[in-house]
Amino acid sequence: MNRWSGFSPIKKCGKPGLCLHPARHERSFTMSTQNLQQRLHDLLNYIHQGKIIEAMNEFYDKDTVMQDNANTPTKGLAANIEREKQFLSGVKEWKGFEVKASGTGDNVTFYECTLDFIATSGQPVHMEQVSVAKWKNGKIVHERFYYDTGAKRGT
Repeated sequence: MNRWSGFSPIKKCGKPGLCLHPARHERSFTMSTQNLQQRLHDLLNYIHQGKIIEAMNEFYDKDTVMQDNANTPTKGLAANIEREKQFLSGVKEWKGFEVKASGTGDNVTFYECTLDFIATSGQPVHMEQVSVAKWKNGKIVHERFYYDTGAKRGT
């Protein structure tokens, strides 16, 4: 098996060779870059306001898959909301959420951010992470968070 074996022929693109973007050919609503940027902006506003569960209900597909680093993915909106509630139960006070960079592509968004909060133990926590989300029909269907677990430290 060579490194190109996962790509389909570009018959759909009208060009010979290998298709490097087969996701473009799925039969689903493709959001314009401007619409996707607005959805991401709105999502980040919800998070900044601390409306995380509300954001999940508004922006995530019912079958969404979320994953932290290389951990086992959590499947389904209900399971992910429960997972998020468990995380939030360990937060005593939010101190900050700052987006450092963001971008959009072919039904994909990313943002790099810092999160600062006081844990229920009283310990300050500073996290730096990147989120990469895949969108379909205006909703997030897959989101993966990348962070260094060693970066979680008191400030």
